[in-house]
Amino acid sequence: MKELSRQTVTPQRSSSLVRPKPAIKQRDGGPELALPLRPRVGHGFFDVQVHRTPPNRIQRKPDDEEEARNREAESKQPETKPAEDTAEAKPTEGKNQSPPSTTSTVTPGGHRTAPTGVAPCPDAPDKNIVIVGCTTAPAAAPPPKEKAELPTPSTAPFGGDADRAKFAKDLAQCHVDRVVADEITKRHTTDVEAAKKKAAAEARTESEEAVKQAAEGLTDKREIAKATAKAQIDAKKATAKKIADAAGAVKGQDVAAVTVELATKFENALTTDYDNTIKGALTKFGPGWLGTMQSRLEKKRLQITKEKNAKPKVPKGGTPLPPKLPDEIAKEIESDMTDVRCEQEQWARQQIEDIARAWAVGRREQVDFDTIKQTASNLGKFEPSYIPTTTVDIPSDVREPTKQKMVGVAPEVAEFLTQLKASPNTPAFQASTRAGHGGGKLGDPRAWAGKGFSVDISLQTTPTDKRGFWRHDTAVAFLMQLDATAKAMSARWRVLYNDFRVAEEVNAATGTRNVVFIGSSSPTDLNWHGPAGLILHFHLDLEIPQMLAPSPPATQGPTP
Repeated sequence: MKELSRQTVTPQRSSSLVRPKPAIKQRDGGPELALPLRPRVGHGFFDVQVHRTPPNRIQRKPDDEEEARNREAESKQPETKPAEDTAEAKPTEGKNQSPPSTTSTVTPGGHRTAPTGVAPCPDAPDKNIVIVGCTTAPAAAPPPKEKAELPTPSTAPFGGDADRAKFAKDLAQCHVDRVVADEITKRHTTDVEAAKKKAAAEARTESEEAVKQAAEGLTDKREIAKATAKAQIDAKKATAKKIADAAGAVKGQDVAAVTVELATKFENALTTDYDNTIKGALTKFGPGWLGTMQSRLEKKRLQITKEKNAKPKVPKGGTPLPPKLPDEIAKEIESDMTDVRCEQEQWARQQIEDIARAWAVGRREQVDFDTIKQTASNLGKFEPSYIPTTTVDIPSDVREPTKQKMVGVAPEVAEFLTQLKASPNTPAFQASTRAGHGGGKLGDPRAWAGKGFSVDISLQTTPTDKRGFWRHDTAVAFLMQLDATAKAMSARWRVLYNDFRVAEEVNAATGTRNVVFIGSSSPTDLNWHGPAGLILHFHLDLEIPQMLAPSPPATQGPTP
């Protein structure tokens, strides 16, 4: 990766990067609404400039068709247009099943509005559009070969982005406001138990000494027994009082002090997590980004070289121009390629900016998952129903076509996907899996890993909302139909998906926490389940009874 010091920011007209968006018909027949974008100069993650020009959506100048493959982890789903998501949208009904009747109100940023009595959290900052001003003078000649390089991100907290840093601070504070009372109660309970334990230990020593002293100097057995019994009764009362006094002396910790402590802890955790997410994205997606950039650079280099070396057309009767010298041609090629390299660097920066935006959305959703009470019960014991000895391919009509080599799944999972696809109420979807897919450790009989009961599902032709999650009504409709299919096959299910509004609605309808959050980052890997930018998909684990093998046909014996 290369440093960015060679480039400077220069004002640019955002109109040069604006492409008017035609109305796009959704399933409800309404036009797509534009995604609000956040204007800011001096975006800290990279030294760049961003613009907003509503209602048009700002986009980078289109390159070739390879842009559709700009991210390895999301190549399995088509690019979808952001769609306006409303709280009034009604989910499609599943077969023989009523859809959830309650819906949540929505913040301007698309998150769930805080329930009454719960502290409101900030919306994730709007998406930035990166614009690079390249001022590097072209060299005299192009390098022998083009080499794509990823930009080096800033090491400042949150990439030096002031708005993102403020969001993290406000989110940490909101998180504290929602949990500080419970935390103080928990700490008080812990402190009380510690004080009672200490008092009991001290009282035990004191009781033993009191009983011993009560019998000192006595020789009559009856007197000794009487004194000892009385001492034991008195010691028991003293012990109870000592423990009660110790518990009563414990005071709850200061709310303000605990608030400051937790806010700092949560903000520091977000700072580290942000860095890990960007590093993890560069590890996971970087090779794919470099491949895309390299391909574009090489194609453009060939195209420009061919154009610059072509003989100029001479009009009939005109005088031919003198041929250009090789040095002149080389200089012209390098001049054009300087702009191409700048465009590719801008594209790479936008990919990282999109990851940063998705991170903010995801962590905002996680706070809701962690702090808003749900009425649904936990799944309880949930594990593979058996260990398959054979697997089958995912049915071809729902299998992700871009996966060339895909391991099989349990036969029951294949049948489940077939039944799910067969319902007219099921939104279009595709499924995929991989070796070792599923949580837990390989070889553990209770773990999902490698058993063939786990698949990744993506919704096809479904637009995403302003946060980068699939449109609410469609996501709910799909999961409710998945639930109906599971019930019909006596199965239980769990889906990892990071949209709290969808999870809350579906879980309330099923009565079980079937939809849960998983989003973790390390410098070497990402394990996320949306929003777009951070591996948008449903991860399905299916606990389903084993199908009985068909009985062999009866055979008739030889005729006597």
